[in-house]
Amino acid sequence: MKHYLPPMAVVIQLLLCLHLSAQTPTIQDCLGAIPICEPIYHEDKVANGEGNYPNEIDNAISCLADERNAIWYTFTVNKTGDFGFILTPNDSSDDYDWALYDLTNADCEEIRTNPDLLVSCNAAGQQNSDVTCIGPTGPTGGSEHDIQGAGCSNRPTIRKGNSPFNALIPVQRNNRYVLVVSNWSRSTAGYTIDFSASGGIGIFDLEDPEVVEASFPEQCGDDKISIEFNENIQCATVNNFNFVLDGPGGPYEVSVVSPVCDQGGLYTPKFDLFVDPPITESGEFTLSLDGDRSTEVLDLCNNPAFNTSLSFEVEIDGNISIDLGEDIAICPGNGVTLDATLDAQVGNFEATYLWSTGATTPTINVSQAGDYGVTVSIGCAKGSDEISLIVDGTDSGPYVNLGGDRTLCIGEKIELDATNFDADYRWSTGSSSPIITVREAGTYGVTVTDDCGTTTQSVEITYVDQPEVDLGADLELCPGESTTLELNIPNATYLWQDGGTESSITVKSSGTYAVSVTTLCGTITDEVEVTFPRPINLDLGEDQQLCGDQTVTLDASMTTNNGVNATNTNATYTWQDGSTNPTFEVTQSGTYEVTITNGCETLTDQIEVTFGQDVSVDLGADQTLCQGETLELNVAAGNATYLWSDGSTEPTLSISEAGIYEVTVTSDCGKATDQIEVNYVEALNLELGADQQLCDGQNVTLDATNNNATYTWQDGSTNPTFEVTQSGIYEVTITNGCETLTDQIEVTFGQGVSVDLGEDQTLCQGETLELNVAAGNATYLWNDGSTNPNLT
Repeated sequence: MKHYLPPMAVVIQLLLCLHLSAQTPTIQDCLGAIPICEPIYHEDKVANGEGNYPNEIDNAISCLADERNAIWYTFTVNKTGDFGFILTPNDSSDDYDWALYDLTNADCEEIRTNPDLLVSCNAAGQQNSDVTCIGPTGPTGGSEHDIQGAGCSNRPTIRKGNSPFNALIPVQRNNRYVLVVSNWSRSTAGYTIDFSASGGIGIFDLEDPEVVEASFPEQCGDDKISIEFNENIQCATVNNFNFVLDGPGGPYEVSVVSPVCDQGGLYTPKFDLFVDPPITESGEFTLSLDGDRSTEVLDLCNNPAFNTSLSFEVEIDGNISIDLGEDIAICPGNGVTLDATLDAQVGNFEATYLWSTGATTPTINVSQAGDYGVTVSIGCAKGSDEISLIVDGTDSGPYVNLGGDRTLCIGEKIELDATNFDADYRWSTGSSSPIITVREAGTYGVTVTDDCGTTTQSVEITYVDQPEVDLGADLELCPGESTTLELNIPNATYLWQDGGTESSITVKSSGTYAVSVTTLCGTITDEVEVTFPRPINLDLGEDQQLCGDQTVTLDASMTTNNGVNATNTNATYTWQDGSTNPTFEVTQSGTYEVTITNGCETLTDQIEVTFGQDVSVDLGADQTLCQGETLELNVAAGNATYLWSDGSTEPTLSISEAGIYEVTVTSDCGKATDQIEVNYVEALNLELGADQQLCDGQNVTLDATNNNATYTWQDGSTNPTFEVTQSGIYEVTITNGCETLTDQIEVTFGQGVSVDLGEDQTLCQGETLELNVAAGNATYLWNDGSTNPNLT
């Protein structure tokens, strides 16, 4: 898409004009900003420099270093919303920076000094080897930042950048903004800037230009009018015939002059208009701007200027003093000469005269009553005067017309006017004024005398009362009822709101009934509002069940009738507790009832509200059971469903073996889950073994260990084991809460074995020797194989 005026061409043409005016703004200046006319702009070649208004940006209050190689754009927002664009360099390695300023209540020169004008700014670019911030840029919503300085991937500030993309920019309806795009790379490859994302807020210039300033001639001989539009106008669309000047001293020819246009510039907001002949007369002038609204007087977006009329007044210095004298009264049939001849010191031969009669002589003779005026001119100096000629009365005396007899309303007044020029007055009231004010009934007469004679006249004034019109207070009728509004006022006419003209009207429907009653004293109006209440409807709905801390507000003022929401109007309410609000807040179970009436009918309805508890479930603490025991779990709750971990759906579950058991309880008030772990105690096993006999120095440890058991030995000790070191009976009792077992063992400790047969002996034949080695709990084996404790 191309520009309506190619921006680069504009730059080239305007640069040619710099020698004429260093202040001629270009598109490189804020004052020459391009109005945004269309969604996409292609800048094929970017000019260098800072335009004719350099240093418009102060880098101390902007993220931009300056406005190098910049192009400015401007737009006004038609609808509050988000503004965005995407700028894509033609050379992907180019780095473009930009800033948006709000100039709604500011001028271009304030950008450099007022930091509050900056709305959004992005100067992010290549940082070392990081090139992610060059190339496309703009407020696309690609980040949440509004202000980003130079560099890339930093914490964004006015000096450091993070991303080439800013957040979308909130803009306000009717606010005016300027956008500056700076070519940091100094490349001339250009770019494309796409404003399509902002089309919904109406940034494209669709407004017609208009004249906002004008200077007009102020003194004799002035021939120049200067006008300024609120935006630039294309030079080629302005011609002499677009302007017409009307006013005293015309007709005028108008020539359009513009130094910018005359030197080849393509647009400017300012034009000088030269008028021929120059202004030489005082008076009201009108400058009309007239174009064909198609090809003439167009702004840079081809919007035509308003066809406008500008009025101004010129007062020429050097007034001539003209004096025709005091107003003159003459009797019928007489005449008089009016003389405007100038003082001889001025020189009559230089003066021109123009009378209101069209005469151009210094004097005129007149005999008809009326106002006569003359304008005398000598160059730009002018003077005017006028005089009134009064033909006083008739052939028989002054003219008096008090009018016919009158009837007035009480409180009214009337002026009786007998004014004649240079006359005497004698009223019946004693007044000698030409005019009297009457406020009471009666006959009023006057005698008027002047040089032409005397005239007498009288008039009768009558007063009557003003009638009262009152239709009464507003009415509310029940369906099927009707009423008659009636007025009986003598000598009156009636006009009702429906066009009826009778003294009464029958009311059968809702509405405003108004009447205008006209009598001699004028028209008086009154109105009354008649309403028929809509049939009331009442439906508190189905009975409800609520949970926990829930509440419900019952509303008897709003109901649904045949699928349509309706409001019960002008109704009163009585609830079961005597309260009278249209609504009732329910916080506990019960039956709630309301009766409503609107004066025509009464309805009653009730509803049952039940509160249920929030769902909770508690299977209790984990449990350990004895062998053979069962555990009954019960989570029964009203109006609930159940799901156990084994798939059963009853409220109870019987447990006879170890495991983890879980249940989920669901009701209208929610869902709850709990679990319990059940363990079974192992059966006890106790066996201390057979009685034992130990030898001195030996020991034995008795072990009664069982899981989850407690122990009590014969000596009161509670360990699972007991170490035996001496003879005795040892007993232990163990229990695990489910069963108790007891066992005992006898342990005997014996002495070590020793045998002594004595000294060797010699026996005689026939003698015997009794050897005895008996020892408790011992066995014996002699060398002859015998096993007794003794041997003979």
